[in-house]
Amino acid sequence: MMNNGIVLMALATLCFSLLSVCVKFVPHIPAHELILFRGLITLALSYAHIKKIKISPWGNNKKLLIARGFWGNTALMCFFVAVQKIPLATAATLQYSAPIFTAIFGIFYLKEKVKPIQWLLIFIALIGVILINGIDQHVPPLYFTLAVCAGIFSGLAYVIVRKLKSTDHPAVIVFYNPFIAVPIMAVWTYFDFILPTGKDWIFIILIGLLTQLGQLLMTQALQKENAARATSVMFIGTINAFLFSVFLFKEQYTLFSILGILTVSLAVISNIYFTSNSRTKA
Repeated sequence: MMNNGIVLMALATLCFSLLSVCVKFVPHIPAHELILFRGLITLALSYAHIKKIKISPWGNNKKLLIARGFWGNTALMCFFVAVQKIPLATAATLQYSAPIFTAIFGIFYLKEKVKPIQWLLIFIALIGVILINGIDQHVPPLYFTLAVCAGIFSGLAYVIVRKLKSTDHPAVIVFYNPFIAVPIMAVWTYFDFILPTGKDWIFIILIGLLTQLGQLLMTQALQKENAARATSVMFIGTINAFLFSVFLFKEQYTLFSILGILTVSLAVISNIYFTSNSRTKA
């Protein structure tokens, strides 16, 4: 029977894939403004959930909760900007390199062991990432860097969530994400606000709802399963993004960019296999 943490992460990944599609449909709305609206919706939903289950919203390990909110929102900002400017599947592939960085951070922060073969797979994955940027003319260096940074900061946030397992409820961890984002993005948005119109509001509401559901599922998954193994499941989002980008946005990909996507995907899938084996034998 499949592990509950793996199932929860697969469902969270589907939510995040659909969220990316919504962001792609509103390229004229600045990323920080989308994060503000998303934050307002998820803040209200998170607070209502916390009140319903009758726990304190402030949590126990406040330093780590704030750090998780900061790095999670930094990753999101980088990803939203990238997904609005470059092909969806490429942005998703780079961002979904997060499991590689989760494994690296896990070594130092969670004391997880990594086999030599896993270091080789990390190197292969990085070659794939470079291949995407070095060959694909649709990926300017700035947005390539932002998408990779989204993966790095996401990996750090995931490790922190895993660390919070023993101290804080998943609902509190989810609450801190918009709690940190809203005041920062409100100030930023004040200086260049663009009023959404018509269908924009539909996508903005969907972004908020999908974020809330995805964050809750992801947090529960990370509290049930090894961080590196759980986040590796997120790479199925690359397949979702590729299908969405081709069929919804009619985006074109070169042979080399597809090769890069496949290389990174294979490396991360192999990484979850060896992480699983290491855990079983430990």
